[in-house]
Amino acid sequence: MATVHKVLVQSLKIKNTLKLKSIVLILDKALYAKATEAQWKQSERLKDIALRMGVLHTACNLLSIIGKRFRDAGLCDLCVQSGVIAEGSVAGVLDGRRYNRGVTLHKIMYEALMRLAWQGFNAWIEESHKESKTTVDTFFSQIGELYDYICETQFKKQMTRTSSVDFVELFDKYTEFLRHENGKLSKFWLSYLDMVEILLRLLRASREGNRELHVSAIRSMIP
Repeated sequence: MATVHKVLVQSLKIKNTLKLKSIVLILDKALYAKATEAQWKQSERLKDIALRMGVLHTACNLLSIIGKRFRDAGLCDLCVQSGVIAEGSVAGVLDGRRYNRGVTLHKIMYEALMRLAWQGFNAWIEESHKESKTTVDTFFSQIGELYDYICETQFKKQMTRTSSVDFVELFDKYTEFLRHENGKLSKFWLSYLDMVEILLRLLRASREGNRELHVSAIRSMIP
Protein backbone atom coordinates (compact mmCIF):
# COMPACT_ATOMS: atom_id res chain seq x y z
CA MET A 1 0.00 0.00 0.00
CA ALA A 2 2.93 2.36 0.72
CA THR A 3 4.22 1.87 -2.82
CA VAL A 4 0.79 2.63 -4.26
CA HIS A 5 0.57 5.78 -2.16
CA LYS A 6 3.94 6.96 -3.51
CA VAL A 7 2.74 6.39 -7.08
CA LEU A 8 -0.42 8.42 -6.42
CA VAL A 9 1.55 11.27 -4.85
CA GLN A 10 4.04 11.26 -7.73
CA SER A 11 1.13 11.41 -10.20
CA LEU A 12 -0.23 14.47 -8.42
CA LYS A 13 3.17 16.15 -8.66
CA ILE A 14 3.30 15.46 -12.41
CA LYS A 15 -0.22 16.83 -12.82
CA ASN A 16 0.70 20.02 -10.98
CA THR A 17 4.00 20.42 -12.84
CA LEU A 18 2.28 20.10 -16.22
CA LYS A 19 -0.64 22.24 -14.99
CA LEU A 20 -3.25 19.63 -15.90
CA LYS A 21 -6.80 19.57 -14.59
CA SER A 22 -6.55 15.81 -14.06
CA ILE A 23 -4.26 12.90 -14.86
CA VAL A 24 -4.95 9.32 -15.91
CA LEU A 25 -3.06 6.57 -14.08
CA ILE A 26 -3.09 3.10 -15.64
CA LEU A 27 -2.28 0.17 -13.35
CA ASP A 28 -2.39 -3.60 -13.36
CA LYS A 29 -5.23 -5.39 -11.60
CA ALA A 30 -3.61 -5.79 -8.17
CA LEU A 31 -2.30 -2.22 -7.95
CA TYR A 32 -5.54 -0.84 -9.34
CA ALA A 33 -7.51 -2.41 -6.48
CA LYS A 34 -5.15 -0.94 -3.88
CA ALA A 35 -5.06 2.46 -5.58
CA THR A 36 -8.86 2.58 -5.70
CA GLU A 37 -9.00 1.82 -1.99
CA ALA A 38 -6.50 4.60 -1.28
CA GLN A 39 -8.51 7.02 -3.42
CA TRP A 40 -11.68 6.22 -1.50
CA LYS A 41 -9.93 7.02 1.79
CA GLN A 42 -8.49 10.29 0.47
CA SER A 43 -11.17 11.22 -2.04
CA GLU A 44 -10.69 14.98 -1.77
CA ARG A 45 -6.92 14.92 -2.17
CA LEU A 46 -6.84 12.33 -4.95
CA LYS A 47 -10.00 13.33 -6.81
CA ASP A 48 -8.05 14.61 -9.83
CA ILE A 49 -6.50 11.21 -10.54
CA ALA A 50 -8.48 9.04 -12.96
CA LEU A 51 -7.58 5.44 -12.16
CA ARG A 52 -7.73 2.95 -15.02
CA MET A 53 -6.99 -0.74 -15.18
CA GLY A 54 -4.65 -1.75 -18.01
CA VAL A 55 -6.21 -3.15 -21.19
CA LEU A 56 -4.67 -6.61 -20.67
CA HIS A 57 -6.19 -7.00 -17.20
CA THR A 58 -9.49 -5.48 -18.33
CA ALA A 59 -9.63 -7.97 -21.19
CA CYS A 60 -8.77 -10.85 -18.85
CA ASN A 61 -11.61 -9.80 -16.54
CA LEU A 62 -14.02 -9.86 -19.48
CA LEU A 63 -12.67 -13.24 -20.58
CA SER A 64 -13.41 -14.63 -17.11
CA ILE A 65 -16.95 -13.19 -17.20
CA ILE A 66 -17.62 -14.77 -20.61
CA GLY A 67 -16.20 -18.07 -19.37
CA LYS A 68 -18.29 -18.02 -16.22
CA ARG A 69 -21.50 -17.25 -18.10
CA PHE A 70 -21.13 -19.82 -20.89
CA ARG A 71 -18.90 -22.52 -19.38
CA ASP A 72 -21.71 -24.88 -18.37
CA ALA A 73 -23.85 -24.02 -21.38
CA GLY A 74 -21.62 -26.13 -23.59
CA LEU A 75 -18.62 -23.85 -24.12
CA CYS A 76 -16.34 -26.03 -21.98
CA ASP A 77 -17.25 -29.17 -23.94
CA LEU A 78 -16.86 -27.35 -27.26
CA CYS A 79 -13.35 -26.24 -26.29
CA VAL A 80 -12.19 -29.78 -25.63
CA GLN A 81 -14.12 -31.76 -28.23
CA SER A 82 -13.17 -29.38 -31.05
CA GLY A 83 -9.50 -29.72 -30.13
CA VAL A 84 -9.04 -25.95 -29.84
CA ILE A 85 -8.10 -26.14 -26.14
CA ALA A 86 -6.56 -29.11 -24.34
CA GLU A 87 -8.61 -30.53 -21.49
CA GLY A 88 -5.94 -29.63 -18.94
CA SER A 89 -5.88 -25.98 -20.04
CA VAL A 90 -9.58 -25.28 -20.44
CA ALA A 91 -10.13 -24.15 -16.84
CA GLY A 92 -7.39 -21.52 -17.07
CA VAL A 93 -8.70 -20.27 -20.42
CA LEU A 94 -12.29 -19.88 -19.25
CA ASP A 95 -11.15 -18.26 -15.99
CA GLY A 96 -9.37 -15.54 -17.96
CA ARG A 97 -5.86 -16.63 -16.93
CA ARG A 98 -4.72 -17.56 -20.46
CA TYR A 99 -5.10 -14.38 -22.49
CA ASN A 100 -3.81 -15.50 -25.90
CA ARG A 101 -5.61 -18.83 -25.88
CA GLY A 102 -8.78 -17.18 -24.57
CA VAL A 103 -8.88 -14.59 -27.34
CA THR A 104 -8.15 -17.25 -29.97
CA LEU A 105 -10.93 -19.48 -28.64
CA HIS A 106 -13.55 -16.73 -28.69
CA LYS A 107 -12.56 -15.58 -32.18
CA ILE A 108 -13.08 -19.13 -33.47
CA MET A 109 -16.36 -19.54 -31.57
CA TYR A 110 -17.54 -16.17 -32.83
CA GLU A 111 -16.88 -17.12 -36.44
CA ALA A 112 -18.56 -20.52 -36.02
CA LEU A 113 -21.74 -19.01 -34.56
CA MET A 114 -21.79 -16.25 -37.16
CA ARG A 115 -21.58 -18.87 -39.92
CA LEU A 116 -24.62 -20.58 -38.42
CA ALA A 117 -26.39 -17.24 -38.29
CA TRP A 118 -25.57 -16.62 -41.97
CA GLN A 119 -27.13 -19.94 -42.89
CA GLY A 120 -30.25 -19.04 -40.95
CA PHE A 121 -30.29 -15.59 -42.52
CA ASN A 122 -30.54 -17.01 -46.04
CA ALA A 123 -33.42 -19.27 -45.01
CA TRP A 124 -35.13 -16.34 -43.24
CA ILE A 125 -34.92 -14.23 -46.40
CA GLU A 126 -36.40 -17.03 -48.52
CA GLU A 127 -39.25 -17.71 -46.09
CA SER A 128 -40.22 -14.30 -44.75
CA HIS A 129 -38.61 -11.52 -46.81
CA LYS A 130 -38.52 -12.55 -50.45
CA GLU A 131 -38.95 -8.91 -51.42
CA SER A 132 -35.47 -8.23 -49.97
CA LYS A 133 -33.72 -10.96 -51.96
CA THR A 134 -32.67 -8.44 -54.61
CA THR A 135 -30.86 -6.40 -51.93
CA VAL A 136 -28.96 -9.49 -50.76
CA ASP A 137 -28.04 -10.55 -54.31
CA THR A 138 -26.84 -7.05 -55.19
CA PHE A 139 -24.69 -6.90 -52.05
CA PHE A 140 -22.97 -10.21 -52.78
CA SER A 141 -22.41 -9.35 -56.43
CA GLN A 142 -20.65 -6.10 -55.46
CA ILE A 143 -18.63 -7.43 -52.52
CA GLY A 144 -16.56 -9.48 -54.96
CA GLU A 145 -14.60 -6.31 -55.70
CA LEU A 146 -13.47 -6.19 -52.05
CA TYR A 147 -12.65 -9.89 -52.11
CA ASP A 148 -10.43 -9.42 -55.16
CA TYR A 149 -8.63 -6.37 -53.75
CA ILE A 150 -8.72 -5.98 -49.96
CA CYS A 151 -7.66 -2.52 -48.82
CA GLU A 152 -9.05 0.27 -46.68
CA THR A 153 -10.13 2.39 -49.66
CA GLN A 154 -12.05 -0.48 -51.23
CA PHE A 155 -13.59 -1.39 -47.87
CA LYS A 156 -14.89 2.15 -47.27
CA LYS A 157 -16.20 2.29 -50.82
CA GLN A 158 -18.06 -0.98 -50.32
CA MET A 159 -19.55 -0.09 -46.93
CA THR A 160 -20.88 3.29 -48.09
CA ARG A 161 -22.78 1.83 -51.02
CA THR A 162 -26.56 1.88 -50.73
CA SER A 163 -26.73 -1.88 -51.20
CA SER A 164 -24.31 -2.43 -48.29
CA VAL A 165 -26.19 -0.08 -45.96
CA ASP A 166 -29.50 -1.77 -46.82
CA PHE A 167 -27.96 -5.20 -46.36
CA VAL A 168 -26.53 -4.37 -42.90
CA GLU A 169 -29.92 -3.02 -41.81
CA LEU A 170 -31.53 -6.23 -43.04
CA PHE A 171 -29.07 -8.42 -41.15
CA ASP A 172 -29.58 -6.32 -37.99
CA LYS A 173 -33.31 -6.94 -38.40
CA TYR A 174 -32.60 -10.66 -38.59
CA THR A 175 -30.51 -10.62 -35.38
CA GLU A 176 -33.36 -8.79 -33.63
CA PHE A 177 -35.64 -11.58 -34.80
CA LEU A 178 -33.25 -14.12 -33.25
CA ARG A 179 -33.14 -12.18 -29.98
CA HIS A 180 -36.84 -11.69 -29.46
CA GLU A 181 -38.82 -14.13 -31.58
CA ASN A 182 -36.73 -17.26 -32.08
CA GLY A 183 -36.62 -18.61 -28.54
CA LYS A 184 -34.42 -18.31 -25.48
CA LEU A 185 -31.54 -20.40 -26.83
CA SER A 186 -30.74 -18.13 -29.77
CA LYS A 187 -31.13 -15.09 -27.50
CA PHE A 188 -28.65 -16.62 -25.05
CA TRP A 189 -25.96 -17.31 -27.67
CA LEU A 190 -26.46 -13.94 -29.31
CA SER A 191 -25.53 -12.46 -25.95
CA TYR A 192 -22.26 -14.42 -26.33
CA LEU A 193 -21.63 -12.77 -29.69
CA ASP A 194 -22.36 -9.37 -28.14
CA MET A 195 -19.81 -9.93 -25.37
CA VAL A 196 -17.12 -11.17 -27.75
CA GLU A 197 -17.70 -8.12 -29.97
CA ILE A 198 -17.06 -5.89 -26.93
CA LEU A 199 -13.80 -7.77 -26.33
CA LEU A 200 -12.73 -7.37 -29.95
CA ARG A 201 -13.59 -3.66 -29.93
CA LEU A 202 -11.51 -3.20 -26.79
CA LEU A 203 -8.49 -4.92 -28.36
CA ARG A 204 -8.85 -3.00 -31.60
CA ALA A 205 -9.05 0.30 -29.71
CA SER A 206 -5.85 -0.55 -27.84
CA ARG A 207 -3.93 -1.54 -30.98
CA GLU A 208 -5.07 1.50 -32.95
CA GLY A 209 -4.83 3.98 -30.07
CA ASN A 210 -8.49 4.86 -30.61
CA ARG A 211 -9.66 6.51 -27.39
CA GLU A 212 -13.29 6.94 -28.45
CA LEU A 213 -13.62 3.26 -29.35
CA HIS A 214 -11.90 2.31 -26.07
CA VAL A 215 -14.35 4.37 -24.01
CA SER A 216 -17.25 2.94 -26.00
CA ALA A 217 -16.07 -0.63 -25.33
CA ILE A 218 -15.65 0.04 -21.59
CA ARG A 219 -19.11 1.61 -21.45
CA SER A 220 -20.62 -1.45 -23.13
CA MET A 221 -18.66 -3.78 -20.85
CA ILE A 222 -19.71 -2.31 -17.51
CA PRO A 223 -23.29 -3.73 -17.44
